[in-house]
Amino acid sequence: SERTGPPHIISRLAARRFGFSSPNMAIGQEVQAANNSVKYRIAGVIEDIRLGGIQAALQPLLFFGTKAPIDYVAGIVRYKGATEQTEMASLRKAWEEIVPDVPFSARDVSDILAEDYRSDANHSTLFSIGSIVAVSIACLGLYGLSAFTVTRRMQEISIRKVLGASSKDILKLLVSQFLRPVMLANIIAWPVAWVLMQEWLSKFDQRISLTPIPFVLVTLLALGVATAAIFTQAWRAANRPPAAGLRQIL
Repeated sequence: SERTGPPHIISRLAARRFGFSSPNMAIGQEVQAANNSVKYRIAGVIEDIRLGGIQAALQPLLFFGTKAPIDYVAGIVRYKGATEQTEMASLRKAWEEIVPDVPFSARDVSDILAEDYRSDANHSTLFSIGSIVAVSIACLGLYGLSAFTVTRRMQEISIRKVLGASSKDILKLLVSQFLRPVMLANIIAWPVAWVLMQEWLSKFDQRISLTPIPFVLVTLLALGVATAAIFTQAWRAANRPPAAGLRQIL
């Protein structure tokens, strides 16, 4: 025979799993779990709570009171207007006055959550450091290549200026020639990065939708960094007197 159990509080996901289209429709209703003869009346619906890491799927939750012995009890204290150290000291003092024989143990919620995300935070830090090192090496290489190329083409630049090319034309020519391989490299990297990002994001239960906007912004940033790396050499070559380059021919 069916029995009616104590009132329960469920999460929004649990309400949807029970077939309710909204939390208000679930309140006051009786539900029965599979393979269970006890019916439970829903007393309230709360927001979904993620108890595990961000990779784990969100689980429906059901809260109820019980008179049975509980092996593990934890309390949550929310405080405002005080530092963590001050609040911990107050809690420790109150605990020792009430149950001096039981050791006091308390942790900040942010520390508990940090453990779930520590691996991702470490990966993010390593990836950021690697990216900075790679970009720095690329900029040094691009700067050296621009210096070598400008020196080798100094005679050509001088002849162009004698034939009427302005410093602006020379600067535009040199910068555009160096930016073409940077742009080509970004276009080649787009599909590879897209696949890798999609694979990485698929590991998370809740994730953002990948759009072309980050790739466009990264490309613009790469072009800006490359321009800054080669601009000095290109500017010097564009404003150098043509006689200096023509003297090398003679």
